[in-house]
Amino acid sequence: MKRTIEFIEMLVCENEYVEAEHLHTSDRSEPYNTVRQMIMVLAVEGGYTFKDAGAYFGRDHSTVISARRSIYNRIETEKPFAGKYQHYRSVCGNTDKCSVGFLAHELARLKTETMALVNQLNQIAI
Repeated sequence: MKRTIEFIEMLVCENEYVEAEHLHTSDRSEPYNTVRQMIMVLAVEGGYTFKDAGAYFGRDHSTVISARRSIYNRIETEKPFAGKYQHYRSVCGNTDKCSVGFLAHELARLKTETMALVNQLNQIAI
């Protein structure tokens, strides 16, 4: 199952104690920049395109390429950061390690999307 970028964002923000709203601004200060970069790289590793990962935060693909370079460099040079990133990578790749809170959030999101689709179908005149 491919994780949504929203799921990855919620996972990282919860563990880094960062509000997700700050990631969608032009703020490049720490910790927002690093958290945003981690989410973009995790999304690309999870199967999203560079364009999609960047567009989620209102940025282009070149920003994601730069983020990947920065994150991989920190993984090579900072052992604590590498461990933290590896944890996020394993949780995003393994469906068995989901917390109840994340699953509840995903279920609520899917219900909302389903209701919106049902409403659209009901408005179609056949």
